[in-house]
Amino acid sequence: MAMPGHAYLLLCLVLPFCLPRHAAAQQVDEQQVLLRIKAAWGSPPALASWSSNASSHCTGWAFVSCDGAGRVSSLSLPNVAVSGPVPDAIGELTSLATLNLQNTTVSGGFPSFLYNLTALTYLDLSSNNLAGDLPADIGRLGKNLTHLALDNNFFTGAVPPTLSQLKNLTHLALNSNQLTGTVPTELGELTGLQTLKLELNNFSPGKLPGSFKNLTKLATVWLASSALTGEFPAYVTGMSELVWLDLSNNSFTGSIPPAIWNLPKLQTLYLYSNYLAGDLVIDGAIGAAGLEQIDVSFNDLTGAIPEEFGNLTKLVHLNLNTNSFSGEIPASLARLPSLVFLWLFANKLTGPLPAELGMHSPVLRDIQVDDNDLSGPIPAGVCQNRGLWIISASNNSLNGSIPASLATCPALISLQLQHNQLSGEVPAALWTETKLMTLLLQNNGGLTGTLPQTLFWNLTKLYISNNRFSGALPAAGARLQRSSDKVSPGLRAGLLAAGAALLVAIVALAFFVIRDAKRRKRLAPAVEAWKLTAFQALDFGETAVLRGLADDNLIGKGGSGRVYGVECPSRTGGGTATMVAVKRIWTGGKVEKNLEREFDSEVNVLGHVRHTNIVKLLCCLSRAETKLLVYEYMGNGSLDRWLHGHRWAAGSAGAVAKAPSSARRAPLDWPARVRVAVGAARGLSYMHHECSPPVVHRDVKCSNILLDAELNAKVADFGLARMLVQAAAGTTTDTMSAVAGTFGYMAPECAYTRKANEKVDVYSFGVVLLELATGREAGNGGEHTSLAEWAWRHLQSGKPIADAADSSIGDAGRSNDFEVVFKLGVICTGAQPSTRPTMKDVLQILLRCEQAHRKTVDEKTVSSEYDAAPLLPVRGGSRRKKVSDDDSKGSFDIV
Repeated sequence: MAMPGHAYLLLCLVLPFCLPRHAAAQQVDEQQVLLRIKAAWGSPPALASWSSNASSHCTGWAFVSCDGAGRVSSLSLPNVAVSGPVPDAIGELTSLATLNLQNTTVSGGFPSFLYNLTALTYLDLSSNNLAGDLPADIGRLGKNLTHLALDNNFFTGAVPPTLSQLKNLTHLALNSNQLTGTVPTELGELTGLQTLKLELNNFSPGKLPGSFKNLTKLATVWLASSALTGEFPAYVTGMSELVWLDLSNNSFTGSIPPAIWNLPKLQTLYLYSNYLAGDLVIDGAIGAAGLEQIDVSFNDLTGAIPEEFGNLTKLVHLNLNTNSFSGEIPASLARLPSLVFLWLFANKLTGPLPAELGMHSPVLRDIQVDDNDLSGPIPAGVCQNRGLWIISASNNSLNGSIPASLATCPALISLQLQHNQLSGEVPAALWTETKLMTLLLQNNGGLTGTLPQTLFWNLTKLYISNNRFSGALPAAGARLQRSSDKVSPGLRAGLLAAGAALLVAIVALAFFVIRDAKRRKRLAPAVEAWKLTAFQALDFGETAVLRGLADDNLIGKGGSGRVYGVECPSRTGGGTATMVAVKRIWTGGKVEKNLEREFDSEVNVLGHVRHTNIVKLLCCLSRAETKLLVYEYMGNGSLDRWLHGHRWAAGSAGAVAKAPSSARRAPLDWPARVRVAVGAARGLSYMHHECSPPVVHRDVKCSNILLDAELNAKVADFGLARMLVQAAAGTTTDTMSAVAGTFGYMAPECAYTRKANEKVDVYSFGVVLLELATGREAGNGGEHTSLAEWAWRHLQSGKPIADAADSSIGDAGRSNDFEVVFKLGVICTGAQPSTRPTMKDVLQILLRCEQAHRKTVDEKTVSSEYDAAPLLPVRGGSRRKKVSDDDSKGSFDIV
């Protein structure tokens, strides 16, 4: 019996040594797995810390975390550039609980080997190049999974009903793919869901499943643009955890259930662009006290605006425009302390503006109540808090005088009071002392005062006809700021002398700088190597790209560079060649290191953008004086060529197809043009509203909107060339280059500020809409005017909008949706950035146009249902009851 005792003793002595060795062996195994993953991704620089020389992968290896047993529990690489598919080796990390590959450019199909990871709780594969159908057995991902994000990829096919097997899911994001079919009723079995995002897919019309009434834990619901039909789902009022509800741009009918206003945690309610009707009814005191945003615009809602809205002390944005609300504006709205935007235009409201409007919210910026039947005076305290930007109250019956306080409103840039019944003397300081850019007073009849002979230089749009003013407006050359006449002769002479001395100093400094630069150039290496930064899995090398930069392959050129169509043979020699478009940009000199880094940073951002309507940036090759941006090749070329017959798209980033000069394109019909507009708007809206921080294109034009084989539109060249031009010139990268831009597309503010924001893109896109509608080029507005100005004047003239239509679209020019697109183009090209809509708003309107046209073609509706495409009221001075003869004379009309 001694042997068992000795064996037991031996086991006790050996076991402590065996366990650490076993754990070490496990660590070595997983370390080797991670190294294989690194190699499969091409050993990107971000994974430099993954080294076989390290003692443990659990300490010091970036993006890797381990559990207490030393096994990999988390692999999280968001926004890290890798290439290729998701490596199979990840499936060997059997303790993995978190896998986050968001925005890493991985490609291929859905990695079904993830089914092996039974411990997985968090899976994020969003914003990548994954494609193909989602597997029917996706429910095998495991009972522990709580977070599944597959959004912003290229997945196709139907949403698999087996997702309902993932019972512990709290977050499901499938939005912004190319999924088809309808929303499956089985998703209603995921009773633990807190976030559900299915918007922006290619769903067929269908009802929201009744089973969704079981999803009572939902906090975020984003089902915008999901082709949903039927009665508005009343069961959402039972989802007491709702914080964000977006069912916009669908085809819901019926009324808004009264109980929705009592959801205790609701902060955002977006129901715009549906077919909702009836009154807004609130049962008892409003319970959603935390509501911050209400947007029910572009419906057919009726009745009075609920007085209870005045109890929403956190309300920031109230948008009820383009409905049929009637009655008076509740006085309680004027007392909201957090209100920033009050948009009530295009309704049937009557009575006066609330007397306390503007007196209680220190952040109130924008009041738009146009196209109603309001009466009474303008409240004297409307600018009491001195932060107001816009007052737009045209096309009403307002009376009385213009309050003197408006002349001292420091931030006011737009005052639009045309087509009312105002009278009395206009405060003299309103002409000269404010920051107004737009002042529209025409067709009131009773306004008086003497016109000044000097106008403040900010004022760019002034209409005052059909009133009782005396005197005459100054000539355009006399529009000078008063202070310009107060410089003494002595000071002027001193300034001239100082300027001359400064000029001499600059010339001398330039001489030494140029001499030093030439000396450095002589000492520099003869040939500098190219630096290649890849954003996709490439089957070609830099040599193939460089060899293709020959004149025979030139397919486009512009102010910032040339574009070549290059056929790159497969790196392995066995695959098919890849056709790419290469934009070569010469910076004119070596860019400073900090600006070079900023350029590289923005290239990296754009290289990781994944959206159906944005041209893919495949890679970037760079050296001191030259950058090569390599894009996917777009076989149908640019919109510019289709609309205007240009052989090559000047300055386009992705290239047009090579074709003989004699090749002609059949003109695009109207449905194709609307589809192109929707596609381009989707791309810009994504960059403006779904990227953080937002990305501004800076050079939207027809030659930068490219078409694939199915005429789907993609936006190209997000300002990279412009950044390089300004960087070489020594300007900062958050401004617009003084030399960059295209006549006809540039927003007016580019003349006095170099700050670039999203509204610059909105203006340029408005010009594109006008090109699609009229067939004219951006710079073709007749003598001394652009297309935008021409369209504005055409609208003011009272001529039929159909007269502006491109003859190539035939009878479509007389349709309601044509009128909507034309007016939308005018709205987008408003003089003031603040009056232009966002790209998100533009997209919703275009989607409605496309939807209305599709319904008509399918003969599912009668022609009267073109009302679904709203007849847009043109903001910025063009919404009017009556157009005077003088209004067509330009920005400054004569009395």
